[in-house]
Amino acid sequence: MPTACTDLKSADRRFSLLCAFCCSCSPRSVLRALALLSRPPSRSVTMTSAVATALLVLLALPTAALPTAPSPTLEELAVEWGTDKQASYHGYTKLYSMLLDPLRNEVLNITEVGVAHGGSSIMWGKYFPRATYWGIESGGVTSRYGTDEVTKKLEKHLGTRGRIVWSKSTNARTIAAAGLAPGTQDVVVDDGDHRDNVMMRTLEVLWPLVRPGGFYFVEDLATGADGGETYRVKEVDGKLRPVIPRPGETPLVHDPHFWSAAVKEILQNNDVFFADTLVGNAKVESTWSNFEARAKARGSVYNLPNDRLNHNAHILAIRKRA
Repeated sequence: MPTACTDLKSADRRFSLLCAFCCSCSPRSVLRALALLSRPPSRSVTMTSAVATALLVLLALPTAALPTAPSPTLEELAVEWGTDKQASYHGYTKLYSMLLDPLRNEVLNITEVGVAHGGSSIMWGKYFPRATYWGIESGGVTSRYGTDEVTKKLEKHLGTRGRIVWSKSTNARTIAAAGLAPGTQDVVVDDGDHRDNVMMRTLEVLWPLVRPGGFYFVEDLATGADGGETYRVKEVDGKLRPVIPRPGETPLVHDPHFWSAAVKEILQNNDVFFADTLVGNAKVESTWSNFEARAKARGSVYNLPNDRLNHNAHILAIRKRA
């Protein structure tokens, strides 16, 4: 395969073959080519060494190094498309940007559980310009916004890169039938059914889709009693015992007795952290001004913004080890 140094061995040919260059040239070959260009040109050469050197450097630059138009930040996209991931609400964009900004042009597939009105679908699709977005939706929430309208919305803004898989997140068969294959997903986000047992089963089903080095996120993990909701753990005698979460705890993170064998293996053998994204939220009081009233109406014991311990602005982040 031609390289910069091979193309420039002959002084009489060094400019005529510049078009054969590509970014696959090794740094060493580019340096040798530049050294050749610094030599006095033969009489047959009409282009100056300075101009040729400039062209060579431009051709050798990777595409990512060339100037590009600024892209909207994830926070800007979250605000534009009306998702609760924005900094003034759950604050998830801060965490996502820390981890995913360096990967924006590398991510090829992202799966999100919970399409709803399609706002976060478009946010992710525009944040990752090369990625195919796979939205897993059972239809319950999306139907409130109009299933056809949401589908058309994704088609308009993402084209063929936006796909909806009509399935429960716990149904491995229908998800596989839709074309989601093991080891293909760079990012998976669970923003679907937030009941503890469903989140655990969803993790079991979708984890094999994540490629080595890829990320799996569980959003909206509620700490504390959450209105008296209980979960069940199996005792030594095989009986199920109801448990009310203690303040600041959530079973998928803090209670190994709740975990299935598969989830235990995932959490213990990969890179994991749990984040409270309300930290540093300067607008938390105005953002959550009506949350407490709505929470009490459904029997919840949440007391935001006064109680910064028990709330649902938490993320469980897992990176699959290679």
